[in-house]
Amino acid sequence: MFCANCGQAIQGEPKFCPACGTPTAAVTDAENKPTASAPVKPKSRFPKWLPLVIGFVALLLIAKMCTPKHPNQSQMDEAAKIVLGQKDPAPSTESVSDVLRRSAETARASIPRKVDEYTTLHGAELIGDKRLRFDFRIDSPNTPMETTNQIRGVMHQQTIAQDCSTADRRRVLDQGGEFEYRYLNADGSHEYGSFVTRGSDCSASTSAPTAATTSGANVASNATGLEAALTDMANQINQRAPMRIDSKTVVTGAAATSKTLRMIMNIDHPYPRDQVLAMIESNMPAYVRSNYCSQPSQLKLLKDGAMILLEFRNRDGKEHYATVPVTLDQCG
Repeated sequence: MFCANCGQAIQGEPKFCPACGTPTAAVTDAENKPTASAPVKPKSRFPKWLPLVIGFVALLLIAKMCTPKHPNQSQMDEAAKIVLGQKDPAPSTESVSDVLRRSAETARASIPRKVDEYTTLHGAELIGDKRLRFDFRIDSPNTPMETTNQIRGVMHQQTIAQDCSTADRRRVLDQGGEFEYRYLNADGSHEYGSFVTRGSDCSASTSAPTAATTSGANVASNATGLEAALTDMANQINQRAPMRIDSKTVVTGAAATSKTLRMIMNIDHPYPRDQVLAMIESNMPAYVRSNYCSQPSQLKLLKDGAMILLEFRNRDGKEHYATVPVTLDQCG
């Protein structure tokens, strides 16, 4: 190697020329030689927070898939109306067993369901292929005997009338289906009573009038049938009496003539006579509409010309408050 400045021969690779002190080519090469640098990491196309968001969304989807589906309040309300006979489901071509099974599932979706102040629908079960049993819990202030009498009397008749007048239930009954109603106390340890509605229960209350009855002919024949119906009703009332209607009113007996049914109703109120009479007068229109005008069997009697007399007495039956007639005119 020779010095670029003075041309002196240089042995080895000194940094400076021994003759003139000029930096040698070795230093220049070292300065000009590129140094190795750390590799540049490529920039990611996705933000660092994206995996966290994806993971959170995935957890939400999994949680939603695993959460059991429950009917909303509107669906529960509609189901309860069907179960309690207040609304007809859509007409169905299913078999009786399938209809009852579906009805049981619908009922269970809305239980426990409050029916009134003291009664709760607590269960629904398919018994065999053609019977649907509803279990009700009653938390009543009345005695067990009073509650039992009320179930066997008023509640039994009203339920039969409701089953027979509800189109979908009537179809089930006509095809051999049955509805059983079982009433127990609040904790289910005691059964007050149970009864079954069958298609035969509807024949008397919903049978169509004959041509003679419709045209007004053969009145004597119709009167005889009416007398028999009223006598049968009076016998049923007397067999079940005393029957409690509410916490203060008890049906203690009945008697029938050719066109009149008289019911004795004892009232246990601590109020003065005038106040009791005012209560009877104010409550009777609503009572007649709900218990006579809206019940097919009772309405048929009124249409056939029957008069039902409600005779109100005090607790021991010795004092007469009022006798209220129930006629078809009151039904509007």
